[in-house]
Amino acid sequence: MAIAFDPEEVEVARHIMAFTDCSLVVENFMRECTTNEIALVIAEDRDIVRQAVKEAIALYRSPAQLKAWRLDKKKLLPFRHIRDTVHFAKKSESRHLQLADACTFFIKGHLTNQVKGDFLYAELKRMLLVHPNSSQAEAS
Repeated sequence: MAIAFDPEEVEVARHIMAFTDCSLVVENFMRECTTNEIALVIAEDRDIVRQAVKEAIALYRSPAQLKAWRLDKKKLLPFRHIRDTVHFAKKSESRHLQLADACTFFIKGHLTNQVKGDFLYAELKRMLLVHPNSSQAEAS
C-alpha cells in the first residue's frame, strides 16, 4: 500500500531538502575558504515552511540531536560557521532572494532547454560550487 502525502507536505519536504543542501554547501565552503568568518542565512518568508526551516537549523546545530538521529556522516554538522538563526524576508524586501531567484531561473532554464540565456548561464557556471545536471532540474 502506497503512502499518500498531501501537496503541502510534499512542498515543505522539498523546501527543507533544498534548504539543507544549500546550508551544507555553504558550511563546507566556509570551512574550506575561511577561518574566522560566519555566514548568515536568509530564507524566503513563507508561512508554510517557516517553522520547519527553523527546526531544521536548530537540529543541525545540536550535537545531541545529530547523534540521536545518526546524522552527519560527512562531519559538516553541527554547523560552525552558520551560527545565527535563519532570517526570513519577503522577496520584495531582499535583493539577495531576488538574485537567487534570477540565478535559479537561468540555471534551470539552461538545464531544461526552456530559457534562451546561455551567455548568462556561462557566467553563473563559473561561480557554482556544485554543477547540477538536467535530470536534477527536471525533478524539481
